[in-house]
Amino acid sequence: MKKSRLCNLIYAVFCLVYAVWMIHLSSYEFARIHGQYRSAVNNLEPDRIKALALEELTDECRRQQGRSSDWQGAPCSEWSPAQVEVKGKKIEERLVQVKKRYGIKLVLFYISFVVFFLLAPLILLYLLLVVIIKLKVTINIVK
Repeated sequence: MKKSRLCNLIYAVFCLVYAVWMIHLSSYEFARIHGQYRSAVNNLEPDRIKALALEELTDECRRQQGRSSDWQGAPCSEWSPAQVEVKGKKIEERLVQVKKRYGIKLVLFYISFVVFFLLAPLILLYLLLVVIIKLKVTINIVK
């Protein structure tokens, strides 16, 4: 009975050390994935959306000026609030989709990390140890 308890204790300590080691090794990936999600959330701020809308309107205007040499439109720095609002809505929809994608990526990363790097190796090791112990017991019974 004490031998079994000692084996369980050793296995539990090994599992804990392995889990901490794996989390330490993947901390860079955790930070990278969280950084992407955080930047997607930060991009949804109204001031940032307005700045992006103005930037995109200016870029479209400059491209339009570059295509037609005889274009006589308004300068590329003045926009009506309606134009900015329409462009801002489009940008906000696009950024919400990006945020959802990064949210899904974050969840999938955590699930795959837990399943493939934390649970699966430890369960397979446990099953391997059980098989080895059963074989040893069976061989001892046959002798």
